[in-house]
Amino acid sequence: MYANEILSQAVGGRIRTLRLEKKMSQDEFGALVNTDRTYINKIENGACNLTVCKLCSICEKIDITLHDFFNAEAFNEFFTETGEG
Repeated sequence: MYANEILSQAVGGRIRTLRLEKKMSQDEFGALVNTDRTYINKIENGACNLTVCKLCSICEKIDITLHDFFNAEAFNEFFTETGEG
């Protein structure tokens, strides 16, 4: 698996975790961040690449900084596996 695929899965997993912490369905979360539920599903499954702008918008809507978004176990694992960072 390529580093960009691992990163997409880590980003998607982090978004899923944050959504579930807020006890929101994909429909509710999509409405909050002005995104269709099917796109939220693709993001959470690592099937698409988010733009930085879209990720910033999502973080703003769920009241988390980009620093805190990336400061999670999923990303520690990504940087360890890929040698990035």
